[in-house]
Amino acid sequence: MQVTLETRLVRSEDVMHVSVGDDETVMMSIAGGYYYGLNPVATWIWRLLEKPQALSDVCNSLIEEFEVDRPACEKEVLQFAQQLVDHQIVGPAD
Repeated sequence: MQVTLETRLVRSEDVMHVSVGDDETVMMSIAGGYYYGLNPVATWIWRLLEKPQALSDVCNSLIEEFEVDRPACEKEVLQFAQQLVDHQIVGPAD
């Protein structure tokens, strides 16, 4: 699955996760056996994907919260989301 800004994603139920401090997350894909550590921005995205979200809405939220311009944000979010989809950490919401 190739993600775009219109893609709506949501967390997979097969992922265990725990917050580390206020702004970092550690998670593990039970199905894939992958372990991940998320920085504050990735944690923000992870929290947003608790409920189905279009990636354009994720970018809007990040732009409001962090100092980032839209083109850079969109590029980074699409790359990160694609990795999450490829590892079955998140999936299509529809």
